[in-house]
Amino acid sequence: MNIKALTNRNISDNIVWLLFSIYNLLNSRGIFVNILTRFSLILGCLACSMHLSGMDHQICFPTPVRANAPKPGKVILILGTSSAGKTRASKEISDFVSSLSQNSIILAMDEEDDCGISRTVRAQFPSNWSCEHIIMYRSILEQTSRNKIVIFDLMLFETSDDDITESFISKLKTETEVFSVLVYCPIGQLLRNVASRNTSPSDFERRSPVSVVGQYLDMYCAKTELPIDDLTPPASIIEEIESSELILGIQALSELEIEPSEAQSRQAHIEKMQRLAQRQSSPITVPANTYNFVVKNTGNLATDLGPLFYKLFHWIKPYSS
Repeated sequence: MNIKALTNRNISDNIVWLLFSIYNLLNSRGIFVNILTRFSLILGCLACSMHLSGMDHQICFPTPVRANAPKPGKVILILGTSSAGKTRASKEISDFVSSLSQNSIILAMDEEDDCGISRTVRAQFPSNWSCEHIIMYRSILEQTSRNKIVIFDLMLFETSDDDITESFISKLKTETEVFSVLVYCPIGQLLRNVASRNTSPSDFERRSPVSVVGQYLDMYCAKTELPIDDLTPPASIIEEIESSELILGIQALSELEIEPSEAQSRQAHIEKMQRLAQRQSSPITVPANTYNFVVKNTGNLATDLGPLFYKLFHWIKPYSS
């Protein structure tokens, strides 16, 4: 509750104004105001002014504040591994959201802006957030504070040791409404995406297939080898990866031309995939309650995004109506 403090002078002026307003109202209504009434009103004004001027404290009146005020704006986060199709998905989602509301904006992060964060600002965020993550967060809030619908694809997962997905989403939810989307790409399609990107005539940044596969295994398969006990975080199974697909992934990864410095990492990934392939199938898991929706990129995003558009329509409709 906010407290609005009125000084004695303000209160005195307001009461005097009120009494003279009563006087003028009576006159405007054609009601005769005799000399005695006029004299009484004037004395009342003077008495209030003299009485209040002798008070040496402030009188405070509470100003009620509406509880549970709606948070400004909305944000749709597009998450997933490198080369999963986040950028393409964010453009498709942006086109769809724009058809529902003219108040939407798609954000992109320039890696060259990864600087200029003061110690005071950094102290407000978790220690494992990079400068780039802080800039992303502040860029989102800058737009949602203007009541925008923000679509942002970003990388919050590099390895399981520095995963900030949950902390980023949780902190963002304290400021605005969040709809988080995971773009999941099966390992075979993921390698095809990397190959297509690296051979494209467009000026795309080259991606290391070894790094992308390592990120995939770390993000989705790391928890499958952990013992299940009361201390293990709950996980949601989003797919059962068949051993045949893993074998094809092993073959594709083995045949790729890579930098000599990546040979050891490639061998480690192949051995992990071989262990997973020994099972009939292996669960692909993500932390429970982290994502509002999971999109499986099978290579045809225009079709794969259909069910997501249905969800977003009902999430955005009350906001734009």
